[in-house]
Amino acid sequence: MTPAIRISLGIVALTTTLLLAADWVLGIFPDPYAPVLEARQELSESLAIQYSTLVTVDRLPDMQLAMELIVGQMPDVLSMNLQKPDGESIAATREHISLWKETGTERSTPTQVLIPIFQGEEQWAVLQVKFDALPNSGFFGLVSTPLYKLILAMAVAGFLAYLLFLSRTLRYLDPSAVVPSRVKAALDQLVEGVFILDHEQRIVLVNSSFANQMSLTPDDLIGVDPSRLPWLKSDSDSGSSEMPWAAAIRLGTRLKDERLELQSPALGKRVFTTNVSPIMDGGGKQRGVLASFNDISELEQMNDGLRDTLKNLEAAHMEVRIKNEELLYLATIDPLTECFNRRAFFEKLELEFELAKRDKLKLSVVMADIDHFKMINDDFGHGAGDVVIKEMARTLTESVGVDGFVGRYGGEEFCMVLVGTGELESIQLSNRARLVFESSFQASDSVTEGRLVTASFGVSTISFGAGSITDFLNQADLALYHSKDNGRNCVSSWMDVDINRKEAS
Repeated sequence: MTPAIRISLGIVALTTTLLLAADWVLGIFPDPYAPVLEARQELSESLAIQYSTLVTVDRLPDMQLAMELIVGQMPDVLSMNLQKPDGESIAATREHISLWKETGTERSTPTQVLIPIFQGEEQWAVLQVKFDALPNSGFFGLVSTPLYKLILAMAVAGFLAYLLFLSRTLRYLDPSAVVPSRVKAALDQLVEGVFILDHEQRIVLVNSSFANQMSLTPDDLIGVDPSRLPWLKSDSDSGSSEMPWAAAIRLGTRLKDERLELQSPALGKRVFTTNVSPIMDGGGKQRGVLASFNDISELEQMNDGLRDTLKNLEAAHMEVRIKNEELLYLATIDPLTECFNRRAFFEKLELEFELAKRDKLKLSVVMADIDHFKMINDDFGHGAGDVVIKEMARTLTESVGVDGFVGRYGGEEFCMVLVGTGELESIQLSNRARLVFESSFQASDSVTEGRLVTASFGVSTISFGAGSITDFLNQADLALYHSKDNGRNCVSSWMDVDINRKEAS
């Protein structure tokens, strides 16, 4: 129950008490039962006189008839009974026994009247008269009387009026007036902005640091809903528009390092980290929240600058890496054929050769040379010669697979390195490459106008015992010359050369 409701109920109770006291002392409102009770008193006195006369002249039957007539003609009288002191009934109406309720006393009530009948000086009998309930009896009858109508109207309308008035008044009262000045001075010394909200999310106390962000005084912010201040939606927001203090009130838990952005009229865009803690009373009931704001705008600006610098460094690094890759490409790749140039080819072959020797792996090299290439240049021009060389490079590159590589050894001479490949497999691979290349220029619309262009191949493997890559390549080169000497457009192995040497010796 809010303070405004409690105060309103107290004022209503006080007003009701004052009305009742004024009526009791001054008699402002008449008693609603007085006319009825007075009429019943007069009737009772009249009946007492009448029945005393009838008893005197001994006219009991007339008394019975008189009772029935009175009950039938007067709606307010329900039943009557003339009873002796010993309990014997002399005359009674039909429903009296069911309507009359014994109270155990000889005193009359507003609905049950006892009238003593005397004969001489002795009490001869008692007349019992049962009346209907008093008008306006019970709760609803009571509230229909003028006094209680006024009380009920004052209670309902007064409560609503008091509640509305107090709700609006308390909102604009300065709760900080009850806070010691030393506490407010201490809050104003804080660099962080601080405000305290009540359970309706209204500012009840705020320090100067936060008020300065709004170009206002602390008094201007008292009673203000802070959610209506010019907050900005942060880029890091996940979609929820609930402010941290509203969430803390709803959840009843502390929230830490919530990021908020504010468009300050004086300082522009400001960035805060916000901590919000619920405020509990002695009974453990939540009464509001305390929120503190740490301005990290300058840190954010520095971070933005660092991020921009980092992006520039990354862009520069990327540009240097691309340039290095371009330089590496230019330093290692032949521009015409896109195969390794001679220097890069020797470096890579040296690594593969040492690795194969160490781990006893298969490794083969194949020297390839375009047959009668000078005639192609002479007959069709150097442009056509370049096309033939590039086609040769493409055919060899597609043949070596993912583990092998091709280097341009000379003008029209190439060398394939086949990793994990022995002599027989290398010969078969070379023959396939030879046939593919041979079929490349058979069409009449080719650069050689249908003239057959062929190539010769020489194969050597590490198992032939070469001690260095120079010996390794010389073996393949001699095998190539063996193919040239044997009619070109064929594949020869160092083993063929070695056998011929042995036969010749």
